[in-house]
Amino acid sequence: VVDDAGLQVGRHRLEPGYLGEALAHDAARTRGRAGRDADRRALLVLRGYVPTSVEVAVDDPADPHPYWLVSTRRPDELAAALAELKDRMPR
Repeated sequence: VVDDAGLQVGRHRLEPGYLGEALAHDAARTRGRAGRDADRRALLVLRGYVPTSVEVAVDDPADPHPYWLVSTRRPDELAAALAELKDRMPR
C-alpha cells in the first residue's frame, strides 16, 4: 500500500522521508536481487508465485536494511507511485 504515510508491506512501513529510488524489476532481475545479487541485510518480502518486484532504496543511515525487495504484479505502477509520493514530500 502506498499512501501519504509511506509504503506499507505487510507489517513493515517505510515513511516517505526515508524513500530512496524505486526500481521496477522483471522476473530475471527479481531472481538475481533475491539470490546471487542480494544484499543479506535487505528486507525481502517476496511471493514465489509473483515473478516481478520493486526494489526500494532506504534513505536512512540508522536503518539496517539498505533496500526493500517487494513482490508485485505491477512493478512499473508501484515504482511510479513511490516516485510520485517522494516528489510530493518537502525537501
